[in-house]
Amino acid sequence: MTAISQKVSYNTWHRRLAHIGMDGLIELSKIATGIHLNGLPEPDDPHVCEACIKANQKQKISRRSQRRATNICEITHIDVVGPITPTAYDGSAWYTVCTDDYSRARHVYPMKRKGEAEEMVYRHLNFLKEHTGRRLLTVRIDNGGEFGGHRLEGFLQRHGITYEPIVPYASGQNGVAERSNGLIAERARAMVINAGAPKQLWPEAVKAACYLLNRSPSKATNGKIPAQLWYESMYADNDAEPTDLSHLRVWGCKAYAHIPKERRQKSAKFDERSEEGMLVGYEGSNIFRIWLPDKEKVVRRRDVVFDEGSIQIDDLEVTPSPVPPPEQTRQPPELERPESLSMD
Repeated sequence: MTAISQKVSYNTWHRRLAHIGMDGLIELSKIATGIHLNGLPEPDDPHVCEACIKANQKQKISRRSQRRATNICEITHIDVVGPITPTAYDGSAWYTVCTDDYSRARHVYPMKRKGEAEEMVYRHLNFLKEHTGRRLLTVRIDNGGEFGGHRLEGFLQRHGITYEPIVPYASGQNGVAERSNGLIAERARAMVINAGAPKQLWPEAVKAACYLLNRSPSKATNGKIPAQLWYESMYADNDAEPTDLSHLRVWGCKAYAHIPKERRQKSAKFDERSEEGMLVGYEGSNIFRIWLPDKEKVVRRRDVVFDEGSIQIDDLEVTPSPVPPPEQTRQPPELERPESLSMD
């Protein structure tokens, strides 16, 4: 081959060398012969090559919201997690996570079917109205059909709520929801493993993890506690008392739940006054959720004695509830329908 002694552009060498990067091309010209770049115009910064864009473009993982809320109920991020195996003791296989953008307060709603996600959105809207007296302004949500699609969009628009579905196949765009999902799953998994608890109790672990995350400092809120921010914003009180965590105990520890006298036989004077179980959650600061393995159910108790030194539970067999058949599509409920939920 006859060599023609002439200089060619950066772009030509870029294409000759299998679309090498410009930094690599410049470095190569210093250690190899035959590449003459001296005296050529500098390449554009950044260098744009249509073929490279089409061949190498990658999905951008964004952990930042398009905009940040300045108060609670301005933006809520909603996502669905599942399916989860094994099926839970109560038949749950999915759960919906709702995260407030401003405070990062999270709410979890276990579900038996993915199709219940739309109902969970209505349920959360009712929760916000009942407990804050405020109307949600924006919903940032996955574009999946489990949320009812145009039916949910129409419902939100009728109530003056902005609907912001993320771009298909770009879950990273809803980074707040993705981060919440990861944090809740990590904490719940660690608690189940630490306690040696039956995996079928994962809905209780997920709700407890959410409750505890709401009471733990967050980098997204500059080290402030989500629950504290939530209540300070709700009552416009920046001098609220610090969050009290004195009621917390090790998840999965042995718990002796008092049996109310209304549930005891009056003549059974020598029967036990408590039931042995394990701590699986909280409903506020003075109500505990206790799993009773003998009865395979969770009870709510106020008077409980805990043994945090013995959290290893023997192998327990938990029979999951059968998953009911799919229900027919239901119309969206009225937003004014009262719903009593705690922030758990």
